Amino acid sequence: MMEKGKMPYEATFTSIPNIVFDVLPQIHFFTDKLALLLIARQTIGYGKLWDRLTGKKASEYLGMDFSTFSLSTIRLKKLGYIKKERVGRIMKYCLNPNYFDLRHFNLVNSYITPKNYKRKIHTKSIENERPAE
Repeated sequence: MMEKGKMPYEATFTSIPNIVFDVLPQIHFFTDKLALLLIARQTIGYGKLWDRLTGKKASEYLGMDFSTFSLSTIRLKKLGYIKKERVGRIMKYCLNPNYFDLRHFNLVNSYITPKNYKRKIHTKSIENERPAE
């Protein structure tokens, strides 16, 4: 029998602001919704404003081809939900602070990870910017 207050598994999650989920019904294409959720997770979810994502890694993670992910980010940028910049051959993405009010979202404490949890790093910047446990 499980002790009171103990979880049967280690909880691993990232915090995403509610406003991100509020705009999902306004987005028509399912692939655009997936791309927005990935960008939100990789940035705000891990306590950063910007994150570098290769199209190949993002498309592998979402299960879609590179051109579909690229087209989704173009549509999201036109809608004003994200910003993106090219850094060499890699694109940097962020949620558009002009659309999403993130002033009250504590980016430093936006993720909770158990001590023994080992997660796959999708970008090198996450590993470099994550505080020591």
